[in-house]
Amino acid sequence: MEIEQKLTLSENPIHFLKEGLFLKAYNQSFYVMSQLLGFNLKPIIKHIKKL
Repeated sequence: MEIEQKLTLSENPIHFLKEGLFLKAYNQSFYVMSQLLGFNLKPIIKHIKKL
């Protein structure tokens, strides 16, 4: 799955993507989980050169 597809899916209120053994949340999904629902999550930030 390409990063563009992941970012498009993450525009829903909460959406997790299964990658291996882990679930990943991007952009708005992460914000909702951490700020609005109060989960104590540690973000791992990776910079993307170009989309």
